[in-house]
Amino acid sequence: MQKNNLVISENQVRALSKNQKLFNQLVVKIDKLKKEKILLIEKLKEVEIMVHKKIAPLVLETRQSIIDLIIKVDIAYDTYKLSNKEQEAVSWFLVTQLEDILASEGVEEEKMDKLKTIFNKHSDESFEEMQEGEASQKKNLFESLDLDIDYEAFQNLDEDDMEEILRKKVFGAFGMGEEKPRKKTKKQLEAEAKEAEAEAKMKKDARSIYTQLAKLLHPDKEMDEVRREEKSEIMKRVTNAYSENDLYELLQIQLEVEQLSEDKLAATDDGLMESYINVLKKQREEIQSEINQTQSSHPLFRQFFDYTGRFIESRFKKQLKEVKDAQKSLKETYACCNSQLQFKDMAKDLIHEKKQAERMQSISFFDF
Repeated sequence: MQKNNLVISENQVRALSKNQKLFNQLVVKIDKLKKEKILLIEKLKEVEIMVHKKIAPLVLETRQSIIDLIIKVDIAYDTYKLSNKEQEAVSWFLVTQLEDILASEGVEEEKMDKLKTIFNKHSDESFEEMQEGEASQKKNLFESLDLDIDYEAFQNLDEDDMEEILRKKVFGAFGMGEEKPRKKTKKQLEAEAKEAEAEAKMKKDARSIYTQLAKLLHPDKEMDEVRREEKSEIMKRVTNAYSENDLYELLQIQLEVEQLSEDKLAATDDGLMESYINVLKKQREEIQSEINQTQSSHPLFRQFFDYTGRFIESRFKKQLKEVKDAQKSLKETYACCNSQLQFKDMAKDLIHEKKQAERMQSISFFDF
């Protein structure tokens, strides 16, 4: 395994101090987390390419097949003689499918108009009335929350700000809102002052490293074209590391450009070493938090990876099969529309599905 040059070895000092040991632990952990984060992003990118290549085209085809089926079923509805219950079931099927399709994006304007006409024909309320009703319900629900913000302003917020406002309101309703600030003790104030002092020192030390590197690597001072390009690339890393408070990367660059030697790192005084440790601790927590956030929020990770971060190929194959099966089922349903007998059988099946859906809806409402 390749040695991490930031690790202070026993050969460079007689015995590692407590701070040096902690520094070593942190740089090893950060190195591991950085690699883990890069690997995670690479894995997700590979899966994203697989999804776009194999699943996404099928999903688009499926949506188009659903649109074609809706139009075909509507024609069959007008062509064949159906009982009242069969008509109601077919209308229910069409409205259910159309609610999803009309809410999606990317449907051609001409087809969208045709689909709205079919919706208005089979629904108790027009598409426009449904939209108005949904908007009214949404506004009434918002107003019932009695938030300290008007509805129009709330709609213009991004999702994170919306969630934060709603979270505070819900927690407050259950007596879990933010507690009123208590008067701080002398000990707490001293601890805060000490922390603020350490924070200021950390920023000063990081700034010092950045300034030293910037002076050494300034491309305008380099006459050799190749070397100037190399310095420009390294300087981009320096600027990026400084802006992200990435002390680990700044120290690595110092080693690379021989501004910092292993002996010099080992000889770092205790005060500066403590400052390094504090920055590295925060950096470790931030990288771990970024990894956790990606794993918990990225839809592809939740769908195709296990808790250890291992890609589960069987899940991908299962999803691919489900989409292909849906395509096959849509083609079979489409074919049923060409025969009155088959279409009436389909209508009978839809009567049963409609009853089941209504039963589940009543149960869900009762539970609520």
